[in-house]
Amino acid sequence: MKREENIRQISTIILLVVAVIFSSCAKSAGWNTSKMEKGYAAAEISSGIITASIAETDLEASSKSITILFENRTDQEFMYGQDPHLEVLIDQEWYTVPIRDGSAWTDIGIILSPNASNLYKEVLSFYYDDLIAGHYRYIKFFSGGSRVNISVEFDIG
Repeated sequence: MKREENIRQISTIILLVVAVIFSSCAKSAGWNTSKMEKGYAAAEISSGIITASIAETDLEASSKSITILFENRTDQEFMYGQDPHLEVLIDQEWYTVPIRDGSAWTDIGIILSPNASNLYKEVLSFYYDDLIAGHYRYIKFFSGGSRVNISVEFDIG
């Protein structure tokens, strides 16, 4: 009788240790928000002037790329660059995903003509380490007569 009780106690201890190990592994696979900057507030994201939509994704491949369709719905010309800005939604708050050390991009201006659209492909794996499953948004900054910040949301499964 005592032996069966000892076996049950040992089994319980082993199960608790396994549960602790798995729960700590799950936490380490997530984002550490204490080391991340807060994302843009909703009021800082523009709407209507320029729109953005996902035209194509290849998020399952190692390159993890997205192609975004930007549409200028005004008579004004805008310009944007290749600088990446990715945010992740964690507990109903947006956080900026840190760019990999040593990342670089060409500092050029891409024209978005009046009443026109552009396709823009961003290879996320160039700038970001392994992106875990979650809800993301990509932000692009436009300049013209005024600054316009556009976002497009997508999921990585």
